Amino acid sequence: MQRRPLSLLAALTAALAMPAIGQAAPLSYSYVEAAYLDTEIDNGPLDLDGSGLQLRGSLPINPHFFVFAGYSDISFDHSVDATALHVGLGAHLPIQHNIDLVGRAAVVKADLKGRRFGVRADDDGFLLGAAVRAAIAPRWEVEGGLEYVNLDDGGSDTSVLLEGRYFFLHNLSGGLLLDLNDDGNTLGVGVRLLF
Repeated sequence: MQRRPLSLLAALTAALAMPAIGQAAPLSYSYVEAAYLDTEIDNGPLDLDGSGLQLRGSLPINPHFFVFAGYSDISFDHSVDATALHVGLGAHLPIQHNIDLVGRAAVVKADLKGRRFGVRADDDGFLLGAAVRAAIAPRWEVEGGLEYVNLDDGGSDTSVLLEGRYFFLHNLSGGLLLDLNDDGNTLGVGVRLLF
């Protein structure tokens, strides 16, 4: 008869000592992030390699909606430089504990300069995205989804986006991102600060 309380106590102690998926920190939509990008464009006769910096941020405006922005500046072979800026509104819907369905819509401004060839193009458009974001363990977070970008003169493209983050501190993480599309691939390494 006395074994039952001891068994319950042992089970409770083991549960508290072991990190569980359910104990992962809630997903935050209040952050700033900086990443180094390595990208390759392979679109018919256009074959360029480049690298640069990406800055992103997000700020909640209520429990389910947030505003977000991003800026990238990439230098390619043959003195070609590309910058892009997007600003938009996003929403997240919890579909399970620490798993969110995320939607994003933004306006995009892109600029391409080719000093060697005298190329200059400014383009405007929009971005639509959908992803699943999950805290899979106390220090690990993953995200995967699709992003569609349509530019007035530059056409449209759909990317598969994959991201993973490891939290060194409760508000500081390092991560990898992968952007795969028909025109090329981008690999990024970044740092995210929650606030």
